[in-house]
Amino acid sequence: MDFSKDIRSNRIAMVSFCLLCQSFQAEGIVRNYPAVVSPVIQVLLDRNVNILQMPCPESLYGGLEKGLGREPKSYKKYDTQQFRQHCRTFAEQTLLTARALVCHGFEIAAVLGVEFSPSCAVNYQYEGRTVHRKGIYFELLEQLFEAEGITTRFIGVNRRGTQPAVRELHELLEPQLSLRLG
Repeated sequence: MDFSKDIRSNRIAMVSFCLLCQSFQAEGIVRNYPAVVSPVIQVLLDRNVNILQMPCPESLYGGLEKGLGREPKSYKKYDTQQFRQHCRTFAEQTLLTARALVCHGFEIAAVLGVEFSPSCAVNYQYEGRTVHRKGIYFELLEQLFEAEGITTRFIGVNRRGTQPAVRELHELLEPQLSLRLG
């Protein structure tokens, strides 16, 4: 078999589940994008970056049936030992995937989170006011990546204003279009 014609991209973006599927958001909070957070995802598509959808800890907590019909909860409501362990399980699974990809020559170009998410925020939570705090899943994920020596950019997407994340992705992905040849 001739592998020299394999043109797959070696760049991968690991993205929070709801960036590709807003249906997994808590009830009543989807305001700007009914399905896909398209401005952010379009940047990845335009630059031939593979998109790997990470699990949604909140929708899977207590079972998918319960999770899909959940009401919004704050970081403080989720900040329990049980939920942290739930997130740790997903973070460890995500790390295994990232480790395998890196070992096979792929680049984790970015990990995209969702600002104000109790699980997937990269920078901000809302607690009556905006505070600088990561989501529980992303906090654990960043720690595991760092311990493993996997370096990548964690980018927070604010669904009410995607332009900062879009600009950051443009800057990050512009220097080279990376294809895996052979």
